[in-house]
Amino acid sequence: MWFGEELQGGQLASVELIKVADDKAQALFDNCFKLIDGPNAPDVAIRELNQTIILSLLRTDNELVEKYHQKDPIIIAANDSLKYFDFQGYQIYQMRDASVTVSDIGNPDRIRLVTQCDIKDGVTQLVNYSFEPSLNSNIPTEMVNGSDKGIAHTFEIKQDLFASGSTALINHKTYYYTVVSYAYNNYKTYNPNDPNSLDGQKKPYLAGRNNIKTYSAIPHHPAPEYGGQLLNSSYGVGPFVTRIEGQGNGGMILDFTNETVKQIVTPPYYRSFKATYLPLKAPVKVKIYDPVLVKSASFKQQLDQAEITSGYSITNTSAQTSVPSEYPISIPNEQVLPEWGFSTMMNSTIEPGDSLDPTNGFLEGTIEFEDFNNQWLSAVNDIDNITLNSEDWVRSGTTIQDYKGLDDAEVYENVINGTWAPYKLCSKDPTGLKWGSVGESQISLSPTATTKTGIASIDVIITADQSKWTRAAVIETGSSFSSNIGNARQFDLRASASIGKNGEIDNSVSATGMSWFPGYAYNLETGERLNIAFGENSTLTDDRSQDMKFNPTARKYDGAGLPVLGGMHFIYIFGHNGDGTNDVPMYDSCRYIVTKLATLNSNDKRAVWKNAMWCNIPLVKSEYTNVNLPVNIPSEVKVRLRVAKNFRTYAPAISITNQQQLVTGTLYHVANPPVTHDGTTYTVAGQNFVATQTAFTGDGTVTTSYPSNNFIPLYEFGTQSLAPVQQNTSIASEALNQINVVPNPYYAFSSYEQNQLDNRIKIVNLPANCEVTILTQSGVLVRKFKRDVLIDNSEGMIENNASINQETALDWDLKNFKGIPIASGIYLIHIDAGKFGSRTLKWLGMLRPIDLDTF
Repeated sequence: MWFGEELQGGQLASVELIKVADDKAQALFDNCFKLIDGPNAPDVAIRELNQTIILSLLRTDNELVEKYHQKDPIIIAANDSLKYFDFQGYQIYQMRDASVTVSDIGNPDRIRLVTQCDIKDGVTQLVNYSFEPSLNSNIPTEMVNGSDKGIAHTFEIKQDLFASGSTALINHKTYYYTVVSYAYNNYKTYNPNDPNSLDGQKKPYLAGRNNIKTYSAIPHHPAPEYGGQLLNSSYGVGPFVTRIEGQGNGGMILDFTNETVKQIVTPPYYRSFKATYLPLKAPVKVKIYDPVLVKSASFKQQLDQAEITSGYSITNTSAQTSVPSEYPISIPNEQVLPEWGFSTMMNSTIEPGDSLDPTNGFLEGTIEFEDFNNQWLSAVNDIDNITLNSEDWVRSGTTIQDYKGLDDAEVYENVINGTWAPYKLCSKDPTGLKWGSVGESQISLSPTATTKTGIASIDVIITADQSKWTRAAVIETGSSFSSNIGNARQFDLRASASIGKNGEIDNSVSATGMSWFPGYAYNLETGERLNIAFGENSTLTDDRSQDMKFNPTARKYDGAGLPVLGGMHFIYIFGHNGDGTNDVPMYDSCRYIVTKLATLNSNDKRAVWKNAMWCNIPLVKSEYTNVNLPVNIPSEVKVRLRVAKNFRTYAPAISITNQQQLVTGTLYHVANPPVTHDGTTYTVAGQNFVATQTAFTGDGTVTTSYPSNNFIPLYEFGTQSLAPVQQNTSIASEALNQINVVPNPYYAFSSYEQNQLDNRIKIVNLPANCEVTILTQSGVLVRKFKRDVLIDNSEGMIENNASINQETALDWDLKNFKGIPIASGIYLIHIDAGKFGSRTLKWLGMLRPIDLDTF
């Protein structure tokens, strides 16, 4: 019987540990001493390209790999549910040579970690403790330091981890890799310094032991393959994606094509009904992983429901074949589609305002000047300083004047260096951007059960192109109504005459309170143009705040030290959160905003300001103070603000509100619920009815456009321009110029040789079918090879060492046709590729004498 006195925990500490060990020994005995196996390693497909290797993990969606859930018999825990190991992630290793195995993990001279991925669940570093008798202590070993970004199934490798000097992969050199799956269990955290935690999980990391293989890969140029091949894509590129229905981004950073932006700024609709996103900048991440397998086809990807736990499907509309998602979108997962050569990801996300997300739903913010040398626009940067309230205009954080619980980590105080922020977080101080009487319960960073409002991913462009300017409301930002022009109250309309683009009187929408903002804004999730308003403090006579123009100054304070903030030309971007009487619509030349604010009714005023999304306090840089703004904008400016938004229903169609008449006998589809017609209330987008009367009630909308997916997110894309050209005679003929002999010259040694008795060179970049003839300079035949490969490396599948590696090279052992080593000298190598042509090379070889000293 073993006994060792514990240093902590009192007299019974050792006894308690012995009892735990006894329980584990009994459990192991009851299980016939069978230890738990970890998850199987996945099958691996390899694509060999020019100085590039692509690994893809296949057949992972099963109980042996990613759905692994196994009970460990030696875990002694009160709750049976705590005894299970679950799949956690993958580790990919490069091995020095074929003799290395996974038992060498931990020896960097023989095996090194290439990359790792794991489930996004907050579990990162896993440390196993092993007992070391010589130290009489448990020694920690880091087994993995997880990225916690979700499971990836494709990996591009361009670096040799064992190289000295340049780390770039070398064509026609063999590299070796292996993949390990691992599981995780932490029924109780082990802490060697806590007597109450000594019975915790010492080995939370469990590596799999089955299906582990060594994979060889030989990078080479793909042009000679497949009868002449030209790749039109590469790893990591993607197609253009078009939104057909729905909205949201699933946590992806979005960017439109120029054509889509052109549609958005064009009347009369001011929206893109089928918005197209740039590659890899769409709500779904479609990525080419194997450029050889890409098929020329059209695809659609659609959610089953607009829910955060929904699944989706990908359909090849050209072939009418469909593949369901392996997991719901709540589980980040790169789904590999080997039949089409691309992978896809579609995720739910954590939105702004959710404390579970350390970034509070914020993804990215940038400001871009068309002319880098004319960065004329500036802004008031938010600072945390209770004595400078005018510059502490974003109230994130936890100080006495902050809005606690909304953005405690101060993410939105640092958007583009603290120059843009959500209206929800803006200051209500006299110089602040937020109306003090707006109902806080009506505003949120993301839609809730009590409010429909929220911030969205937007672009704001400021431009000299007047054709793209926005008809805007001008807001009085002076806090003293008795000193403001026309006694206008703060956050009401300015009480001066409306003007046109060049300063002329323009009362086409309203006689007072309107101007033009020199630019436009749009929502990246819906493809809608948005309404913009800007401010003026009409008491600031020296800061261009009485002329109804967007022309901020460079001053933050006047000569007396009072805040002027460039004239308080605050920029407000309004969201389209609904279609009711208290919702600001998509761009309508600010008619709704002006109409509501003109009533001077507090409820109408709240209906406007609760829909404000993003704000900014603009300035100009001092050297541009005398520029005639807004007419002479020195350089176009683009502000990009990106936040995470879940998928929701959306009808990109012309919609009808309850203020418009229906045509009886016509079939209508609910675009945005709720809608009540003829006694029936429709609460789900996509529901339909035949109009029996000309009116309906409810704050929703209807449309005559037929939904393709009940207005649930649906996207289309094509891979026609990304598919490779194959079986092309001219490409195959041209590829003959790439045929080479390596090394050339040969000075007694090559890196392809395995031992002292091995002499070897390679003739590389050969077509699948050819005849290679080697002759002396005088024409004497030395050796002849007939290369007749049945298939090219088109499937990219190498699953074990026994597989034939169909690379485009031929090994020559420097012997003649009778197996006798050749003499040093110059040789001619002739390649006859039949209809593709021929090529002749010269090769110089200096052979070494046979070395038998080590045998």
